[in-house]
Amino acid sequence: MESALELLKKASGALLGVSENDGNIFCAKHKVPHTGKIAYAVILNLELFDAIGEIKYLERAKLYAGFVYSKIKPDPSGKYWIVWPGNHSRYNMSNSSLDAGSGIDALSSLLLHPQNGLSVETAEKYRDAVWKVSSSYLTEAASEKPITNQRLWAGTGLAAAYALFHEEKWKQAVLKGVDRAFREQWADGFFSYHPFPEKSGMPDSARDITSFYHSRHIGFILYSLDRLGIDWRVYETNLSKGIRALIALVGRDGLKSIRAETKRWYWHSFYEAASFSFDLYALLKWSELAGDGLARQYARIMLERLEREQNKDGWILASRAGENFQCKIFWTCQIAWLARVRNLIPQKTDIPQDEYAYFPDADILRVGTPSYLITVRGKTFTPTMSWGSGYGGGNAFYFGKASESFINRYPVRHGEVESGAGFGSWVAEPLSQSFLARIRRVLRLLKNERHELKSHLFYMFVELRARNIRALLHLLAGHFLRRILSAFSSMISTQWSGEVIANVSPREAVYKAVPAARDGEHGDDFILERKYVFGKDTVLVSDRIEVRRPLRYLALIERGGKARVFYPRENDIIAIKYEL
Repeated sequence: MESALELLKKASGALLGVSENDGNIFCAKHKVPHTGKIAYAVILNLELFDAIGEIKYLERAKLYAGFVYSKIKPDPSGKYWIVWPGNHSRYNMSNSSLDAGSGIDALSSLLLHPQNGLSVETAEKYRDAVWKVSSSYLTEAASEKPITNQRLWAGTGLAAAYALFHEEKWKQAVLKGVDRAFREQWADGFFSYHPFPEKSGMPDSARDITSFYHSRHIGFILYSLDRLGIDWRVYETNLSKGIRALIALVGRDGLKSIRAETKRWYWHSFYEAASFSFDLYALLKWSELAGDGLARQYARIMLERLEREQNKDGWILASRAGENFQCKIFWTCQIAWLARVRNLIPQKTDIPQDEYAYFPDADILRVGTPSYLITVRGKTFTPTMSWGSGYGGGNAFYFGKASESFINRYPVRHGEVESGAGFGSWVAEPLSQSFLARIRRVLRLLKNERHELKSHLFYMFVELRARNIRALLHLLAGHFLRRILSAFSSMISTQWSGEVIANVSPREAVYKAVPAARDGEHGDDFILERKYVFGKDTVLVSDRIEVRRPLRYLALIERGGKARVFYPRENDIIAIKYEL
């Protein structure tokens, strides 16, 4: 509790240090006001006022609320009142449903606070603004937005406004959005980033799971139900599944695996902590409601990791390992969601002991003992330049041992999705691939991913504009050029496979996978059968490769990216065993 309060206080101080007299928090990177994030500074400071009682935090909350109010205006069509800039500035790195959701959540929360200190005139202005945005834009966005997390984000604002006005139409709009989200939820508890990407002109891989946004689905629903006065038990089954899916993404080192993120273009780093505040809200709120000890344990582990991602000036960083798409204003303001559950943080926790869970739709297996934890994924979606996790084929995306403080023994490496050479992958180059076939693949790439190529040019310009040369070069070399060049390659990899059969149990798991090319085309050049045996203290792996067509080479990618290379003949069988 005390360490979390210090983290929150330092974050508030960091934001104040760059705040202008009108409450704007200047963004040196994007050079626009991120109003939707500044709104969370209202909530952060309001929660600190409740926790500490110092009037300065209330004054900060009121300062930022004034700025948010000043940005509430009609959109260009005149049909809706929104919180600007939303998606009307390409440099905002947000959109209107997020900005309106957080903006109205913030103003409503302040208006509902019994000690808000607002004058009658100011309170009436804020109430009028909340009404205008809620009755026009949010009522539609909270029920109709096609991307699940964006719809639920809008719902948080509308639910808070309902608590203020008790407008029945708003309540029904939020519940419609919640019901729709649970229809979109996979049977095993996971959510797609976009349940119907083809309707938005996005690739099918945007249907993959999202470690970055997953907890927002659950957390936003829990928050909205509370504001609406709806008993969470009505949705207990779906909520519980969602929490179990969230936990499946967290290692005992406190990090979620970025290998389970479909929105790859957001990240230049090996991990991200930008979403931890949302994770902590979902885990801690759920643990309070349902008495879920495992959720509480992982929340404590994640909080300890988040504290390490706060720099000495108080800013929350997405990662200490590199620049990323958004900015520190986003990541620091969003800590308001942690502030909301600050009283639920356990002082200490034990490391979880025995764990077993399998999620058949996402094809994710998680097995843990007191000595280790392993997470494996079978089938995956074909990765495009920007979308799709691209990490499957029976590969372990996390393996941590108690003797090594549960640090992932096989951490993410730059370029592993584009190269297909993540740890545990079997890669090969067929003899049959012609130069003409490679040219056709490049042309297909330029046609199918032209919008993503264009978007990457803009992302590079954003980093150039901000003088983030390292990030610019990473986007240019690590994504843009590497993706184009990968189309020339004839390499195939089990990592990219969407054709995987899994047979799992707490004691062992068997995966049968055929390799795929970078564009998702599967072949039967070789077949992998991988068997994991889960012991008390060790995990043993047996790989059996049946070579069906001539190959120039075949290689197993080992720890650190090293390759064990074979030169098999057609119909050869290769069998190896190793310990993780």
